[in-house]
Amino acid sequence: MVSRRPAVVIDTAHNVASIEALVEVLGESFSVGRRLLVFAASSDKEHREMLNTLLPNFDEALLARFVENPRSVPPVELAAFAEELTGRRPPTAESPAAARDWIAANVHPDDLVCVTGSFFIAAEMRRELAARPLCS
Repeated sequence: MVSRRPAVVIDTAHNVASIEALVEVLGESFSVGRRLLVFAASSDKEHREMLNTLLPNFDEALLARFVENPRSVPPVELAAFAEELTGRRPPTAESPAAARDWIAANVHPDDLVCVTGSFFIAAEMRRELAARPLCS
């Protein structure tokens, strides 16, 4: 947890089992307004299955890319999977900086933001939020 108001959780869940555990813990641990998801994944992971578990548990989602490793799935590809699953195409971000800006524009103090899907997005978003906190 890198922020309390809004609640921001950065988690390294990167497979279906760890995503399922994350969803369970978030459900048990947080009573919040809305739930916002920032998700990015490596190309060798089960993107569709992870999104299938995550998306029903969040009010809004942003599908992102980490930039320091070339294995990141393009956000438009993740958005296509999400649209197949939900009928809605979530917004995308091409970098952690863009993801941070989306969070800042969309989050309310009583919301929960969860960043997950990869160790890479977790590390890059942690650095981005440390450099540019959501709250002053």
